[in-house]
Amino acid sequence: MGKITLSGGNIVLVANTHNPSIVSKEWATEKGMIDEPVINFVHTPALSVIETDNLNIILDPDRLQVLAKKVEVIDKLPKIVEIYVSSLPEIPYTAMGFNLTYQVMNGDIEKLLIPSERFKKAFSEYKLGGIVVFNFDEFIVTLNLKSNDDKTVANFNFHSNVKKSEEILERLKRYEEVKESAKNVLEVLFE
Repeated sequence: MGKITLSGGNIVLVANTHNPSIVSKEWATEKGMIDEPVINFVHTPALSVIETDNLNIILDPDRLQVLAKKVEVIDKLPKIVEIYVSSLPEIPYTAMGFNLTYQVMNGDIEKLLIPSERFKKAFSEYKLGGIVVFNFDEFIVTLNLKSNDDKTVANFNFHSNVKKSEEILERLKRYEEVKESAKNVLEVLFE
């Protein structure tokens, strides 16, 4: 089995109407969403972007995205989203997603998806990939696999529809379990 490493992640909150004008760098710092210097900041009624060395927080009326720029801070994402949701529970949230990217060194998709002779005849050179959709409790998971040189890149999206802020807070508690589930899927596929 190839070595499996987490290489990226973000959390997305979808709502009918986020209010970007609320989320300034001062507001985010005061609430404890960020605890490091802001290196880039955009604040308009339609968009708020807060960038640090480790994170991007992007908010428009439809969605909040909290993105780890470095893998070392991926585990901070749920707390940032929790602070946002707890500070603004009245927002009409509709969905949330955990997006995780893993790399599997020497992960060979071809062993999973053996191409037919017709496939080989149609393409002289190719790289295989695939999309798998499955359920994990209250999440609908989309796994996108693609070959990339000597590794396989696996992008997971754990999507969950929500109606209340309390549902988001409950889902956030499962972040570690979601990460472990994704890694377990890859261990089974590439054992």
